[in-house]
Amino acid sequence: MHGRFWLYLAAVIILVAETTILYGSRARLEREAATLEATNWQITKTNLEGYLAEQTDARKMVSLAKRMSSQDPRLIELIIERAYLLNPNSRDIAVLLAAFRPEMKKRVIELDPLYGLETVD
Repeated sequence: MHGRFWLYLAAVIILVAETTILYGSRARLEREAATLEATNWQITKTNLEGYLAEQTDARKMVSLAKRMSSQDPRLIELIIERAYLLNPNSRDIAVLLAAFRPEMKKRVIELDPLYGLETVD
């Protein structure tokens, strides 16, 4: 029985070591993926901000935001914010921005009093 004990002990040690290595590798890969995603987000945001800074047509910005509807909502918010800066008196742009910023609902009512609160909510 003495020999069996050492065999089982070695098997348990090998199993624990492999499990530890597996979880360590998985955690490392998740950290690398998160780092790459954050870096990619920063690069995309920087490129988009540079592009948006050059634009002067608010309608073009709204069209771009509609085409990018499947992208990250943070990117769409940047586009709509830029469109709002270009044309702050557009009710349609204010409505789009109200989806991201609830405080813009008051601005929508200011621009178009007939646009009821129940429609904006």
